[in-house]
Amino acid sequence: TPRCHLPSSLAHRPPPQVTYQLKILTTALFSVLLLGTSLSRLQWLSLALLFAGVALVQAEQARATPASTELAPDSPSQSYAVGLAAVAASCLSSGFAGVYFERLLKTTGGSIWVRNVQLGAVGTAVGLAAMVAAEGSAVAALGFFYGYNPAVWAVVVNQRWGLVRAH
Repeated sequence: TPRCHLPSSLAHRPPPQVTYQLKILTTALFSVLLLGTSLSRLQWLSLALLFAGVALVQAEQARATPASTELAPDSPSQSYAVGLAAVAASCLSSGFAGVYFERLLKTTGGSIWVRNVQLGAVGTAVGLAAMVAAEGSAVAALGFFYGYNPAVWAVVVNQRWGLVRAH
């Protein structure tokens, strides 16, 4: 079986996927707040247990102190707080976006295809603006597709035409 080898200073850290499970909680909370959904006691209990499990993992991480740092000399420094904040922001934004989109579809009665095109256009414009602001000169010098290799193109094709679909 394939194994992942981490420096011992990183081996005790929970993967971000553990914390990202809080997206379920944020989605449920936004659903209650924005859509007026009512949750059963069992659902609230399940959400509380999910939160408690993630909190226990994070509390253990906060208490643990690595014996030594075995990161490569050229590795960027790592901050537990920044990583946790990034995952929390991702949970909040993802949960909000999903519930808001559902609310938008339920209240306006518009076509889902039209909404997807509108959201895609805004997302594309914001992404292009961010790219120009951050890497505009490099993109102008090297081209937009610089660095694309067959693996990247395979991902693009799969995302566009959905060669691998979840049903």
